[in-house]
Amino acid sequence: PEQHVPQLMQFLDALTPIVKTHGHAPVLVLPRVFEPEFCRELVALYDKHGGQDSGVMREIDGKTVGVFDYAFKRRRDYLIEDEDVRKRAMVRIHDRLIPEIKKYTQFRATRMERYVVCCYESNTNDHFHAHRDDTSKGTAHRRFAVTIHLNSDEYEGGDVRFPEFGPETYRAPTGGAVV
Repeated sequence: PEQHVPQLMQFLDALTPIVKTHGHAPVLVLPRVFEPEFCRELVALYDKHGGQDSGVMREIDGKTVGVFDYAFKRRRDYLIEDEDVRKRAMVRIHDRLIPEIKKYTQFRATRMERYVVCCYESNTNDHFHAHRDDTSKGTAHRRFAVTIHLNSDEYEGGDVRFPEFGPETYRAPTGGAVV
């Protein structure tokens, strides 16, 4: 038994080293998906209606359920209820974003789960720790996460980072998308 650790260390030292990938993550940053006026309209909707606490999806007893875990995620979301606003967002996404995703990935996205304006407040320490959006049975169908920045010129932080690809962060200008 006293030789197990030295033998294990010798074995591990003999393995081919793991090379960390550095460089650009498979991320598409696309400007001008929404024009500034539409961004301001969406922010105004959030300001008018406020947001609700936003949970995370977890697999519990074989079912995907929404739960609140403030140590992992704290954010408020406003689900866009106005059909006209949702339609105007959908048209912009369909015409400006979907063709670029197709060019970049050779995949044509055909569905969008929800139209939501999210807000991370600094005064309540809002955050969302490292995660993937497709880790439960109920979310396994997801292929892309899209964030359209509505006011990125007005705050610091909020960048997306994929540590497995290096320290680089990704952020779109106001009206732009990170896919």
